[in-house]
This record gives sequence, structure tokens and C-alpha cells, in this order.
Amino acid sequence: MSEVRSIPGLGTIYQRGKRLWIGYSANGRWMRESARTTVEREAIAFLKRRLVEVQSRTFIGAREARLQFGALEELLRRDYLQHQRRSIDTLPFRFKNLRKFFGSYRVAQITAAKINDYRALGLPKNAGGATINGELHAL
Repeated sequence: MSEVRSIPGLGTIYQRGKRLWIGYSANGRWMRESARTTVEREAIAFLKRRLVEVQSRTFIGAREARLQFGALEELLRRDYLQHQRRSIDTLPFRFKNLRKFFGSYRVAQITAAKINDYRALGLPKNAGGATINGELHAL
């Protein structure tokens, strides 16, 4: 398969090197990624799974999947500066304990279950509900 094959209603499949690649529309942008296979039937199944993720709003693009917790902290700090939020002085305190727990996580890995784990641990020790809620509000 050397040409681009359009699959009506789904997207495209094409070959790059030995592997098959898929193309599809997600959130108004044309996305391309390796199907990680050389078998056309498997590539079509992979394309269908991606489209289900897009339609169910669980799709996370490659760039977003690599976003680290530290980058999220920096994005939030820039947003606070841009919008001149008065509470910018509290951000370092809010992120101090969050960084200890979520510091090595990618943003896509921070799920409701992980947030509940953080809440259950009560970082810092013996922290009150308002302290933990204020920290989580930053997320």
C-alpha cells in the first residue's frame, strides 16, 4: 500500500516506510499518527478506536499526553499574570504539596482517583479540608 487510501466517514490510511499511518480529524484539526502495524485491517481498527475516543471526548493528543505537571504549574502562573489575579502570591504555597505528590506525573495521568488518593493522604500531614481544597482548586 503506497498510496493514501481514504475510508469514507473515518479518515485515511497510508504507508510511511514499513508501517501504516492513519489520518483523522480531531477537535477541528487534522491528526496523523502511526498505527504501529503493517496490517491494514489492524490499522483500520486503530483508526476506529481513535475516532471513538474523539467522539466520546476522551481523546488526548500526542502533545497533550506528554505535558508534565511542572508545565501545568507554569501555564497556570502565566495565566494568573496575564489576568492580573490577586491570588498569584498563593500559587507557590498551593503547588508545594501538589508538586510532592504529582511532580512526576504527566497531566493526562492525573485522574479523579489520583486526586482522591491525594485527598486521602492529607498532604501535608494533618492538613484540613480547606487547605487541601485550596491546593486542588489550583488544578
